[in-house]
Amino acid sequence: MNEPLQKGDRVKLLDMPNDPHPVHNGTEGECVGVSRTPDEIVYYMQWNGGRSLSLLDGIDSWEKINL
Repeated sequence: MNEPLQKGDRVKLLDMPNDPHPVHNGTEGECVGVSRTPDEIVYYMQWNGGRSLSLLDGIDSWEKINL
């Protein structure tokens, strides 16, 4: 199970299975925002290397990096 994130948290991507052009597994990034609805939680990400593809709770997998 993914650990909940908040703005400023650092993560390492473990898997992004449903995206046709996913961020590569093992890529690190920073959560820059969070959107919560009754149906989903979306974490807006800025990935090392410049991509900004979001994480979807319950679909994607990550681990929080403790600095």
